Amino acid sequence: MKRKIYLIVVVSLIGIFFQFSCKKESCEPNFNSSVDYGTFTDSRDGTEYRTIKIGDQVWIAENLRYICKSEKSIDCNVYGQLYDKYDTSTACPLGWHLPGEGEWMELVNSFGGQEPAGGSLKETGTEHWQSPNTGATNLSGFTALPAGGYDYNSGGFQRDKSAYFWSSTEIEHNGVILIKLQFDSENVEFIEEYPEDKAYPIRCIKDK
Repeated sequence: MKRKIYLIVVVSLIGIFFQFSCKKESCEPNFNSSVDYGTFTDSRDGTEYRTIKIGDQVWIAENLRYICKSEKSIDCNVYGQLYDKYDTSTACPLGWHLPGEGEWMELVNSFGGQEPAGGSLKETGTEHWQSPNTGATNLSGFTALPAGGYDYNSGGFQRDKSAYFWSSTEIEHNGVILIKLQFDSENVEFIEEYPEDKAYPIRCIKDK
């Protein structure tokens, strides 16, 4: 009788564990509960996003999920779709656009510049980010997630470790400026990339 009761208790505890835990692919982003988010619904597919006003800018506070293709992303509902360069100019919904380097820099400067701002932009905790997720406070409410990128030759890379975002700023030889956040740093990097065969997430900013 005691053995039967013991087994019932163990099975119940296991069930509770799986009910209240989740895999990185399925957990909702850890938004900042102290931030006053707005909402926006993309009329193209009915997807609702949180938005955040930072200074004079209004950002979609989630990675764009329009036209999800599962082979490019871990879980599009959490990490968003990964877009190649040729899709970036038309991906954002009407009234929104892909931010340029200057708009990204304005966001970064709102939180102290490139060296400390990454912590203010990153989602807190290690449910999605690899430990230690250095300096992450998500003070901004931006809730950057480590979707990494996708290489058409070798598949996904830097998932759990890096958040990359497209900018609309182009450089010579078909290159662009990407914004990068790391799990082991609170810096924001502006990097030159030549991404003919790669795909990355998109954050949209509202037209003024």
